[in-house]
Amino acid sequence: MFILPKRKNNTYKKDYGSILILAGNESYGGAAILAARAALYSGAGLITLATHPSNHIPLHSTQPEVMLRDWGEDLSPLVKTSDVILVGPGLGTDAKAKRLFKNTLDELTEDQTLVLDASALHLFKEVNLPRCKLILTPHLGEMRKMSELSTAEINDENCLAFAKKHNAYLILKGHQSKLYYDDKIYDNIPGTPAMASGGAGDVLAGMIAGFAAQFETLLAIRTALYLHSKIAIDLARDNYVVLPSQIIKKIPSEMKKLEEKERVMI
Repeated sequence: MFILPKRKNNTYKKDYGSILILAGNESYGGAAILAARAALYSGAGLITLATHPSNHIPLHSTQPEVMLRDWGEDLSPLVKTSDVILVGPGLGTDAKAKRLFKNTLDELTEDQTLVLDASALHLFKEVNLPRCKLILTPHLGEMRKMSELSTAEINDENCLAFAKKHNAYLILKGHQSKLYYDDKIYDNIPGTPAMASGGAGDVLAGMIAGFAAQFETLLAIRTALYLHSKIAIDLARDNYVVLPSQIIKKIPSEMKKLEEKERVMI
């Protein structure tokens, strides 16, 4: 059971966290934009997307509240001042992506939160992970690549061991996603096949980053998982297909419901 805390009157944007998102090459800018919009709609105070220049105009035209940086710039000062860093949606796995990823990790400290998704998970074994709060969001295929386990070997026991080895919050995405952390397993509510569209994972990653900038980490992850599925289930009652961008628009109103309820069971 949990509730989302009410916001205090005498607060401003920096009280709700700063997020840096490193994502989106010239071919997969949509993934970066979806992640940034999801983080914004999840209530984070300041969001900067460092991305390929080809993605700047599309984001400015759709979500002017998100700040932009060319990922070819020196991002070191921005990395150091961000509470949460999300790396991966649409980043790619070429030499440039790998270099950007490694340079970002070199700047992190243990009081920051790092969310790795999509491309970053494919590069997982090629980098040295920093001492910080680490959140991993693989689907089954990405988990196979990260762990070198077969599909049959990806079970609760081995997922717990992997999470413990890397001192990470491990989210194994699927029809009914699971969270592994600190020798515990948290089951999410099942999703719906209506949400089986490209970009759904990018939205979840953005939600996790947005909530992690504001709330305690376990609460943030469980809230993101729950709302991502619940919103899609609600939309699927009237829609054969649920687009990730539709989920984003519903996040603030669903957060309000969790704030208003005395107790919510997930």
